[in-house]
Amino acid sequence: MEDGGWVEFHELSPRLVKEDGSIVQGYHVFQLYDHLKQGFVELGREFDVGDDLEGLLCQAGFSNVQHHCFPVPLGSWPEGKDKVWSSCGGKHIAHIHL
Repeated sequence: MEDGGWVEFHELSPRLVKEDGSIVQGYHVFQLYDHLKQGFVELGREFDVGDDLEGLLCQAGFSNVQHHCFPVPLGSWPEGKDKVWSSCGGKHIAHIHL
């Protein structure tokens, strides 16, 4: 890549947290993520690279690296919340059900 180039990554974190930052517990989706992570480890791959991506890019020589984290709902948000994010959450839960 030449100087001045641009690259953008989008990664989902497998951690489920509430809007206040507390960890969500007790949902079956954790079992799904645990099985996926185990499969990735067996393949010699990393499942949850999103949290480490900023550091990895800096180590690789990229400059002006920016990291932004956005909450993505798992399921539709209640009526009155942002409709775009609610739609995104509905699609997110649909992918898990595939």
